[in-house]
Amino acid sequence: MTGIETIVVKAAASQGWQATAEAVRQATIDLAGSVISDQGLIVIPGKGAISPGDYATSLRTAMPTAFRPKTDQPAETSEDNLTERYRAEIAATRRKSALPSNFQEVRSRYADSSLTARFMDELAAARKGS
Repeated sequence: MTGIETIVVKAAASQGWQATAEAVRQATIDLAGSVISDQGLIVIPGKGAISPGDYATSLRTAMPTAFRPKTDQPAETSEDNLTERYRAEIAATRRKSALPSNFQEVRSRYADSSLTARFMDELAAARKGS
């Protein structure tokens, strides 16, 4: 897609429509040799100028089957991204390793009120629960 076709597709999207390949192909044919003016209008040689939004509307009127209602989110994707889903899946299926054989010996080195002892107790409780 050239810059002009991209602008037309964006104009259609701002109106709530998604252009298909057929619409882009027709826009390419219609706008061959066109340029964008400083005011943002499409200047068609020998025909004049038209705004991208007006052109998208006229193209949609001429080819209603070449446009479909725009959906914000494709149906096959979810709210989160793929990386977050993989992280959640890995965390859910990850097998927790057993505590080392000398865990109680190492734990006894720390006073019950110490932060390290509390963390070690939490770790032991979490490993027993899974």
